[in-house]
Amino acid sequence: MPPVLGPPLDVAVLVPVFRDTALLNEALQSIVDQTYSRWHCYVIDDASPEDVDAAFAPFAADGRFTLLRHGKNAGLSAARNTGLRSMGEADAVQFLDADDMLTPWALERRVAELRRHWFDPLVAGTYGVVKQCAEDTRLADLESWDTSPRLPVVDWLESDGESPFTVHAPLVRADVARGIGGFNEAHVNGAEDWDYWHRILRHGFMFRPTTSVVGAYRQRSRSMIRDHSSVHLGRADALLDASRRWVSVDRSLAASNGAMPLADAKVGHHRMRRACQWAGMVAANLNDLDGVDYDGLRSFLEPANTPSTRRDEWVNAAHRGMVRGLGIAPADVSDLEPDVRNVLQHSASEIVDRLSAGLPTGPPDPPAEAQSLSASVDADVALIAESVADVPVLLELASDLRASGLDVVAIDIDYIKGSEGAAPALCAGGIDVIPYNRLVLSTSRVSAFVGRAPTSVVTNDIFESASADGAIVACLAEADRELTVEETGQPRGGVRSMTSAELIPALAARSRPAISITSTSFSRLLPAEESAQDALGRDRLMDLRDRHRGETCVIIGNGPSLNDTDLELLRGTATFGVNSIFLADERLVEPLTYYVVEDTAVFKDNGAQIKAYEAGTKLFPTIYRGRFEHSEITENTVFFRMNQGFYGQKHADGTPTRTLAHPRFSVDAADRVFCGQSVTMLNLQFAHWMGFQRVVLIGMDFSYVIPSDAEISGNRILSKSDDPNHFHPDYFGAGKTWKDPKLDRVLISYRLIDDVYRATGREIINS
Repeated sequence: MPPVLGPPLDVAVLVPVFRDTALLNEALQSIVDQTYSRWHCYVIDDASPEDVDAAFAPFAADGRFTLLRHGKNAGLSAARNTGLRSMGEADAVQFLDADDMLTPWALERRVAELRRHWFDPLVAGTYGVVKQCAEDTRLADLESWDTSPRLPVVDWLESDGESPFTVHAPLVRADVARGIGGFNEAHVNGAEDWDYWHRILRHGFMFRPTTSVVGAYRQRSRSMIRDHSSVHLGRADALLDASRRWVSVDRSLAASNGAMPLADAKVGHHRMRRACQWAGMVAANLNDLDGVDYDGLRSFLEPANTPSTRRDEWVNAAHRGMVRGLGIAPADVSDLEPDVRNVLQHSASEIVDRLSAGLPTGPPDPPAEAQSLSASVDADVALIAESVADVPVLLELASDLRASGLDVVAIDIDYIKGSEGAAPALCAGGIDVIPYNRLVLSTSRVSAFVGRAPTSVVTNDIFESASADGAIVACLAEADRELTVEETGQPRGGVRSMTSAELIPALAARSRPAISITSTSFSRLLPAEESAQDALGRDRLMDLRDRHRGETCVIIGNGPSLNDTDLELLRGTATFGVNSIFLADERLVEPLTYYVVEDTAVFKDNGAQIKAYEAGTKLFPTIYRGRFEHSEITENTVFFRMNQGFYGQKHADGTPTRTLAHPRFSVDAADRVFCGQSVTMLNLQFAHWMGFQRVVLIGMDFSYVIPSDAEISGNRILSKSDDPNHFHPDYFGAGKTWKDPKLDRVLISYRLIDDVYRATGREIINS
């Protein structure tokens, strides 16, 4: 009787990218070429220094591809986990590294095999052969690889403690791939897939084989395993050692017993196979299945060590025993009448069922010292810091909570939304920092989540899910800290405003509810808000990191007060100038050290002067890169990635990113800087990146007048007369377009940046 097939399966293909853009095209094309059509591919840019946008561009118009981006490099495990939590309602998962390829039939054949075993709770997925090949192997070469290798079922016994296959050999059930907690993000330099497969197998699952070559694994001269061989060997030693020990598994996920040490599992399997064969012989001799002493045979077994994934072998053993008990030569079995063969097969299966009926169905209790494989987060309070500015306050709160006997952890959201320095500062403060993906990919128990306003999109998603599950969600009550504006402040359902004195008693008698965080599409946010990175610009910005450690700089604003400032005082001091500062060039005693342009209207009206302006280093957003001829780019021209989320960007489908007027501060200007309604915010981030200890502001008048004769169209203003708001009447004079400065939004950015500078021991002086 043929098996009952599972439903058609939607497959998510997850492709992490870091420094593999040269080969990404062939990896993605191998997905396009699949003979199976029900797939969606998620490309996860792990903050690669290369131009992933350009490499992804040929596939961007295909709706089956989605680009996700990390805010900072977090490693292969984190990138795959971001794909796992972002992939929606997929039924199965295909992992594929950006330098490897799938054969055209890879998905179709493994999907067909998985559907045949879809209703078997022990089957985690199906797999095929991945051929190792030379680095120069091309996609067209794979067409000739359609062979039919014979492969075994892979379970905990078959793995023998080793990594059973490369990462793109299996097609994995989505509920297992995510339920196991994803990849261990602490493994950033290899063996992360070995650890992942072991955790699945030790929960009692198995992988069914297909007779196909399903992929190509390029042997590259530079690879993670070659570059970090000592780390890989250290992890290999730990994983092989762990295979000899008991582990504690997540019982809600465990398919059968895989928690036992490998040697015990093998002995348990051999005993069960021997018992099945003996029972078959006895039943055949007595011509009676009821005549077998099943209870006596079970006393021979070690039920705690019997893996359920080997049932097929047990049935075969019982069948061999019956054939032997009947005195039939094994070679003659095929000559028996079909009805007789069917009776033997069904009887063998019945024997296994009766023997198994007295065995425990779940994993046994492991020794107390057993290593836990659970990815669950278990704590009284989980702290969420948006930036390094939040860390001193949250560390003080953590000290109070711990003094009250409460367990405190923090959630790392930096690598998801862009590095604002919170995670390393929390680690330095002695807080256990949990990756955001781990929180999403596990069912955790947390009593309360606590942050500081303004909360980001990702924090709001955590708060919403946690509140619905019964956890306390709170923002610290701080009357003197206002970083939101009225029209963009987002209501957060269930969020309380609480002081630490109120939070502690609220937690005193509270249990830890099970929290299931709804996956967020937050990783789609960065591609929607910012353009591609410029590789050369990144390198030059890396050269500027901490170049001015401990020094003082001056950021020159363009307000009218600049006319009353003695610019002779700038001599010998590092300076930042912006936009149309070239109108004051004759008053500057020395060329600017750094010149920065953000405003699109300024660039449009003054492109020639901006390109020709002389300064030590000129910093422009990559959105202007295409407006420069090659000859106009000099050695001191640096293009940086600018995140415009503060201005309310939208995704490709028209939905808002929900970051309008949300102030952010980048501690990694080589990756990106965040807009904040004024170009000064970019300069303050650059100054922090370059290591300046003290920043002096001049010409920041913080007042604007819109002339009565100006034409206003939405956010844009067309001047009809002299500019009253800057040091020169022609700055935004007659005929020039400028934007509503929205000083309330400028103010919240200033407040955040001042907090960041104070938290990192630096100083801003407003002159």
